Amino acid sequence: MAWRSVLSRYAFCTLMVLAVAACASGPVAVVSTEAPGEAALGARLADTVPAARLIFVGDTGTGDDRAARVAEQIRLQAEAVPVSHVFLLGDNVYGYRSPQYIADRFLNVYRGVLSDGVRVHAALGNHDLDNCTDSGLRPVPRDESAYGLSPRCSVESQVETPELGYVDGFRYYSVEIERQSPGWRREGGSDSPPPQPTESPLVEVFVVDSNTLGSMQTRLAQGTDDPQLRWLAESLQRSNARWKIVAMHHPVYAPTRCRWFRFRCRGPDEVLRAELEPIFREHGVDVVFQAHQHLYARLVPQHGIRYFVTGAGGRRADSFRSDESTVVREDRGSFNHFVYVHVTEDRFGYCVVDAYGGIRDGGSFARGDAMDAQVDPCSAPRDAGSAPR
Repeated sequence: MAWRSVLSRYAFCTLMVLAVAACASGPVAVVSTEAPGEAALGARLADTVPAARLIFVGDTGTGDDRAARVAEQIRLQAEAVPVSHVFLLGDNVYGYRSPQYIADRFLNVYRGVLSDGVRVHAALGNHDLDNCTDSGLRPVPRDESAYGLSPRCSVESQVETPELGYVDGFRYYSVEIERQSPGWRREGGSDSPPPQPTESPLVEVFVVDSNTLGSMQTRLAQGTDDPQLRWLAESLQRSNARWKIVAMHHPVYAPTRCRWFRFRCRGPDEVLRAELEPIFREHGVDVVFQAHQHLYARLVPQHGIRYFVTGAGGRRADSFRSDESTVVREDRGSFNHFVYVHVTEDRFGYCVVDAYGGIRDGGSFARGDAMDAQVDPCSAPRDAGSAPR
C-alpha cells in the first residue's frame, strides 16, 4: 500500500506542475511599464462643453472594505464633476438573508453617493437571484414575477428599493440622459440651470436582465425571454439618442479568467452573444458595459462596438489571461475599480479609477474610430490615498 501512496503523491505533484506550466504558457501582456496614474494617459479631455457624466461599476454588493473604498472614490468623482448617474451592473447584494442585507451591502455603503444627489440604476446579477427560480409564467413577465419568489429570494426586495432605481419596478428599462453644462450641480450651488429635456437625448442607457436570456446561467427552465428581446430591439430602434449604451451583468465579450490551475475558467457567454449581438449591431449600440468577471478588461472593438468588463466594485479582484480580443494589460485587470464616462456630442471618453484613486486606464473615441485615443477624461485631480503594496 505504501508504494501506491507514493505514486499518488507523485501523480498529484506532476499534475500541479503541468497545470502551472500551462498557466504560464499563455501570451504575456506587453504594455507600458509606467506606473498607473494620470501621467500615463497623456492629454486631458476638455470638460468645458455640455456633456453626460456617468459611472459604471459591477459586483459591488459585498458590503466590505473593498466595496466601501470604491464607493468613496465614486463619491469623490461625483463631487469633483457633476456626475448624474451611477449604473450598477449586477450582484448588487451578495448572500441575501433578509432585507437588512440591502441596507448593509448597498444603502450604507453608497450613502455618500446617494446623499450627493446622484441617481443610481441597477441591473440584476446572478447572485441577486440566489434562491430564485423560474416562476413558469409565459410570456415572461417584465417585473419580478418572472422569478419564483421565496423568503430567501431577494429580487422583490431589490426591485422595490427606490435607491436601486429599477424604473417602474421593471427588471429591464432604459434611462435617457441629457446634456449638462460643466457648472451644473445636482443639489444647490449651481452656476447654471439643470439640464432640460430635448427631442434628442445625448445618451440612452439600456439596462438588461441577462438572467432570463440565453445565458449559460439562465434562470428559465426552458426557452428565453422573448418579450425582453423584442423590447430591446424596438427600444433601440426608436431611440434618437446620440449615444446608445447597454448595461448588463453577463458578458458577451470578455477575456478568460481561470482559477485553480485552469481547472475552473470563466470566459465570454457565447450563447448570450448569439442572442444579443445581432440586435446590438442592427440597432446602433455604441458601448456595452458588462460585469460578472471580477476584474477590469477593455475589449478590442467588435463590429464597431466597444465592450468593457467592470466587475470588481467590491469582490476580490481576479486576473485575466491575455488573448487577441482583449487589450493587453500588465496588471491583467486585477484591481477594484469603477469606470467614469464623459460623453459629448462628438466624443466618448472613459477613465478607470481604482479603489485608491489611481487612474488605471483611459481613452476617447469618436463614432467610426477604429482605435481609441489615449486621453484622461477624469478632468479632476484624484485623492489617491494609500494603496497597499
